[in-house]
Amino acid sequence: MIEKLELYLSSPDNFNDPFDCYEGLVGFKITKKFVEEYVTKAFATRKMGSREQRKRFEKQLIKDPRSLGIDINAFFENYKKKFGICCFSWDNKNPVMWAHYADNHKGICVGLKNLYPVQEKLYGIYPVDYLSKMEQYQFTSFEDEKYWRQWLLTKSISWEYEQEVRLISKSYNGKLKFPKEAINEIYLGLLTSKEDEKRVIKLLVSHNFPSDVKLYKMIVDKKAFSLQPKELKWAK
Repeated sequence: MIEKLELYLSSPDNFNDPFDCYEGLVGFKITKKFVEEYVTKAFATRKMGSREQRKRFEKQLIKDPRSLGIDINAFFENYKKKFGICCFSWDNKNPVMWAHYADNHKGICVGLKNLYPVQEKLYGIYPVDYLSKMEQYQFTSFEDEKYWRQWLLTKSISWEYEQEVRLISKSYNGKLKFPKEAINEIYLGLLTSKEDEKRVIKLLVSHNFPSDVKLYKMIVDKKAFSLQPKELKWAK
């Protein structure tokens, strides 16, 4: 990430929570506007169908949605493959997060201060909402922002400790370049090796990172079940 200045936007299909981006979090009301949008997206996804076929499909769907065997869950399952999500956290001191997402404390954590220069193809950056029970949002238009926020940003309260924030693209998943100015701090894990520490410092120097980028080493907080950052000097 430091060397190539790249983020990776994953497809929701690859997430480790079976209820992440779950279709059951959203429902729909059949209206003319919804049908027009649904048919347009469904035919675009399949890359088939003439204008006349779409009109016939719309009329039949409005008349009797069930007669065409519409599987909205299957549609959403296919539709969400177009999305890309990069996950962040507000919390850089949680030992569980370091164990799960930083190679059991041997990895690093990169602090970012501003990602708006890479916003061109993105919805934006949003905090995840944690709920104690599942709630379904009924929407009537795909342009309704609340529907995709409910769909892509709602998780069980069991995951609340992650304090997650998501950068979401509505049409792309894969690698995404970002400016080095977005990095303002780097945290080495409690068990990060001396070799990896030297490698990080070498990258900071060789890539001409500004001297105000902070470098820290995580240490045990002896008064709490937490970790604390200890600043390291790297710039000459």
